[in-house]
Amino acid sequence: MSAYLHAVRRRRQAVAATADRVDARIGLAVVAAASIGAFAIESVAWRTTAGRNLTFYLSYYLDMAHRHPVLPTLMLTIKPLPAIVFGPLLQFTGATGTTIACALMYAVSISAYTAIAARLFDRLVAGCAAVALLLYPPYAALFHQPSGDALFAFAMSLWGLLLVRLVERPSYRLIAWQAPAVFLLVMTRTANQMLAVVALCPLLLIALPWRRRLLLTGALVAAVAVGVLAVDVYDGARYGDYTSSRTANANFPLYRVFAFDHLVTPSNGPATRELARAVQNDLLQRQPYKAYHVTLNEFFADASPRFWSDLVLLSDRTWGWNSNYTKLRAVAIEAIRAHPRAYAHDVYRSVLDQFSEPVFTGVAQAPAKTPPGPAATVVVDGRKLPQPSEGQPIPAANMDWTLATPHQTITMDWSSISHPVVRFADPALAKRDAHIVARRNALLAKLGNANGSPSLARLLNRIEHLYPPLWAWLLVGALGFAIRRPRGAAGMFTLLLVALTVVVGSAVGQPFTPAYRIPFDPIFILFGIAGVLAPAGEKPGGATV
Repeated sequence: MSAYLHAVRRRRQAVAATADRVDARIGLAVVAAASIGAFAIESVAWRTTAGRNLTFYLSYYLDMAHRHPVLPTLMLTIKPLPAIVFGPLLQFTGATGTTIACALMYAVSISAYTAIAARLFDRLVAGCAAVALLLYPPYAALFHQPSGDALFAFAMSLWGLLLVRLVERPSYRLIAWQAPAVFLLVMTRTANQMLAVVALCPLLLIALPWRRRLLLTGALVAAVAVGVLAVDVYDGARYGDYTSSRTANANFPLYRVFAFDHLVTPSNGPATRELARAVQNDLLQRQPYKAYHVTLNEFFADASPRFWSDLVLLSDRTWGWNSNYTKLRAVAIEAIRAHPRAYAHDVYRSVLDQFSEPVFTGVAQAPAKTPPGPAATVVVDGRKLPQPSEGQPIPAANMDWTLATPHQTITMDWSSISHPVVRFADPALAKRDAHIVARRNALLAKLGNANGSPSLARLLNRIEHLYPPLWAWLLVGALGFAIRRPRGAAGMFTLLLVALTVVVGSAVGQPFTPAYRIPFDPIFILFGIAGVLAPAGEKPGGATV
């Protein structure tokens, strides 16, 4: 009799588990359908427009088949996955197909975070999280702007679900999936390399002997490293430079401390004094610096991204292509050592802005068509020159950083300050560059420039401002988990660690950039909801390794 009752009990449990799985799939299907509907409504307010750096990714896509690319620095700096995804989408499906693909990525992403909430907590938290995310305009706006940011947000949601499953019920199969997942994330954005370290955290939560944990950690590190190194070797074989990111030393953290914090001065140390001599003897003798009489003091005091771009090419001319901008990195380190408190304060302000400033103002609208007026000018030594925009000392950099080549075969002809011209030493490359630019502009034109509904866009903007700042979600979540101790804390804190690592880590070398944070907003919002509504107690389940 006891055996019979046990069998009946097991059958009832199996039926209940099957019913729960069916209900969960139905719920996710409803969330996915609601996401598509919300995206369609938002598309009335916002048309699909080019996202951040889409121009770079399309240039990469159109030149990636050539062994000798027109812009090798660009190919060696940005990662290929956004180019591989959005290039063919725009080429073969146009704006309609690209918009549909973005809508599907958005729906999958919202569904993934809903599934995460259901796995870690319960249906109440999952339902509230789904509603909160569906009504959150900044995350939806990201998917109306095809770019590496939208693709990363999509990939992050799937990786988050994988991490949660690994923490909740670890298995060798899930551990094996970590390597390709992290590899794809790294191929989306260069800064995602820091995620390779965070990926190891779930292994610390698995109830296994330490020796086996170390073996699994080593295997995961090796797998991720092999994938990343394979791409570096591929780039080296094709483009002659074995590097994860060509301009990494020139960018992180120099871009921040030079162009925004203005902490780079010749008094910082020998590397900066050497840079100052190179700037005085080389860069300031070139146009447009010479025409606008930019002095050495003004160069460092009024530093901007335009000046930073010229430092990249100045480094190639002065210390050589193979120096890999180590001198510029030394300059950045000297600036931080000379001004540690100012640097720490600026990084703190960037992090604070990331979590307190409303960032959504709507997808860019097409400008109104007005007859072109006369260009603004300034008079320097009796000569009329174009007036620099944004209050800058010069109208443009001497040469964009993407034009850097190993043998300086691309130069800028500044015979006309108003209309500088790019010159190629190889006529064949000039012809191919013109072809790439024409094809890239044609792909961008497929997105169109039609405006959406201004009234609906303003409504969505007001909705965003009704949301509490992200620091409030973090504070409520932290208090809730500390006081109520709800279940699912291990998985939730793993996701939170991932988000904070990227957001804070990016602020170390970059100024306030909303696109670095928005892909993680669902995690912060879910953390706040779970802190209040998640049930207390441990969730049944255990390791299957």
